Amino acid sequence: MKLLTIYILGIITLTSFGQTRDPYHNENKNALNSFKTFIDRFKVLSFPFIAKTDCYNPDSLISVPLNMDNDSGFIDYVGPAVTIGHFPDTTNFYAVLYCTASFCYLPTLAVFTKDGKRLSKEQISNACGSGVGYRCSDSLTISSMTDIRQQLIEETFNVDKNGIEIPNSWKKEITINNFSIDKLGQINKKEEKKNKQNG
Repeated sequence: MKLLTIYILGIITLTSFGQTRDPYHNENKNALNSFKTFIDRFKVLSFPFIAKTDCYNPDSLISVPLNMDNDSGFIDYVGPAVTIGHFPDTTNFYAVLYCTASFCYLPTLAVFTKDGKRLSKEQISNACGSGVGYRCSDSLTISSMTDIRQQLIEETFNVDKNGIEIPNSWKKEITINNFSIDKLGQINKKEEKKNKQNG
């Protein structure tokens, strides 16, 4: 009888142990589900992708709002944000483009592992301000993972008391940022500048 009692207690203990849930397993599963929800909001981008980015206007056919209750942790931002899309090659990781808004939408490039860990992130646009004697334009062209080009053109000139441009005061600066995503999911950046001047 004593042996039977020990045997039954052993079975109950083993059965209970098998039903014990690992809280870390549940946390990981929830995190993966959240990341899947986040990444599923992004549609595949067609290359070349070309956009005017000094104040990006999201394409209503492919862009959807991000949900801050689920998505803010992945982009480190709480506020208006929309998807632009994800790169076609998802073999090793996800490379996504999204916009956050201050006074206008500005595109950001981010790379994530398949389980939602962010590998790298880079804003790939400039907020063009405005003012007397200043003009600015910003554009983005993406041809592949290794060919991402952002170009900022800034023009400045002096004006007289009537707001008329003073001759030979015009200057133009072009800043070209070439980005590429390496095999480890890191975003690399190389900058080059070109200057033009009158006078």
